[in-house]
Amino acid sequence: MADPSLPTHAELYTAFQTEVQDRAPHLTDWTEGSSLDALAGAGAALGDEVAQVVVDRFRDSFFDTAEGDALDALAADRYGADIARKPAAAAVGQVSFSRTDSSTSIILRRDDPIRGTVGGQTVTVTIEN
Repeated sequence: MADPSLPTHAELYTAFQTEVQDRAPHLTDWTEGSSLDALAGAGAALGDEVAQVVVDRFRDSFFDTAEGDALDALAADRYGADIARKPAAAAVGQVSFSRTDSSTSIILRRDDPIRGTVGGQTVTVTIEN
């Protein structure tokens, strides 16, 4: 998803076009496929990429927003190379099921995965007992 705080491709294209027209008003051929259109389009695409890299690098410099390898690198940078990520561990807990409709029955068997969404995250529960 595009970051709403970054300029859009169209905004970057327009900024390029405005700058060219301010510096050289005699350059007027902005039709699709023209040299000016190609330069403005390429400049806008490059601007998109550069802005996204800057945003990604900025996010990777904070513990709250860094993820994956960037988070590992940030932790090593702040706390030394001896720090290591703990391996994932399965959560253990209780799940309660309730029904609002008693006209159908459901059989839950051991090791049957049950999936649902909690807080926007997909959660899978497996019955073990």
